[in-house]
Amino acid sequence: MTSLRIFRFACARALSSPGLVLLLYSANLLLAFPALYLSKSVLTQALGASLEGNSILAGFDFSTWTDLLSSHSLSPRFLTTLAIPLGVLSIIVSTFLAGGVLDLLTHERRFSLPSFFHACGMYAGRFVRLWILSACVLLCVVVLLVGIGGTIVEMVGAEPGTERTRVMAFIAVMIVFSIPVLFLFMASDYARVSTVVQNGRSSWKAFGKGLLFVFRNWNIALGLHLILLLTLAAAAALYLVLEGRIAVDSPLTILLLFLLQQLFMVLRSAIRVAFSAGEVALYDERKPRPVVFYGWDDSPPHPVP
Repeated sequence: MTSLRIFRFACARALSSPGLVLLLYSANLLLAFPALYLSKSVLTQALGASLEGNSILAGFDFSTWTDLLSSHSLSPRFLTTLAIPLGVLSIIVSTFLAGGVLDLLTHERRFSLPSFFHACGMYAGRFVRLWILSACVLLCVVVLLVGIGGTIVEMVGAEPGTERTRVMAFIAVMIVFSIPVLFLFMASDYARVSTVVQNGRSSWKAFGKGLLFVFRNWNIALGLHLILLLTLAAAAALYLVLEGRIAVDSPLTILLLFLLQQLFMVLRSAIRVAFSAGEVALYDERKPRPVVFYGWDDSPPHPVP
């Protein structure tokens, strides 16, 4: 199948799994509560009695950001300290739920909470080890690419009057070096798919199989990944356009904006299911098949009476 056909199949699979989509939406909704609490704590601590709080109601602008950072001693380090727990919590929840999602899509079972969470628990340890391995490999590659890219940009911008050339070189280096990073993300995804499809337990073997699969099928795997990313970007752009057209000046428009936000969260969850369904379908079609020799008999010879 081509990337477009697999994409259509993945979308149909996501639409036929409303229970799975709603479960992922509920997980995102639950994650929003600690984020809301921390955001409220930050703004309360930072703004206090500042009049800049009124400008937030009219739209968050640069003066508000400056007031948060300078006038109220809110450093970027403090914001990072708050963002790290939310990021870790999001990674843990996403890694835990991935096992149930891939197991349901691989074996084409009907969605049920007991079987879903059983699969989540069964693959949780393997996926955590795989995530740590993927993160270590990705970190090493990023450090290497940053070093090489920084050297290239410095060499290009060494001569005077080449500021524009330096900027263009930086953009070109970022675009070129983003390709291996994207391939590593894809390899990590297909490593998880391989773990579920083949019931593997070794993180190293699964990651190796994911890398090998992506290198062998890079064109269709990359095409599928880009189509799904463009779908997500188009949904986000549509949401931002509609949100910008809603004037939040009455309870009805506030309710309308809230419903629009929830609709986008549901759509994002459906695209996430489509991501997994497309990867499972592609891996199932292109995975290595064992060679079978028909007519070959390895059974021991029967004793002659």
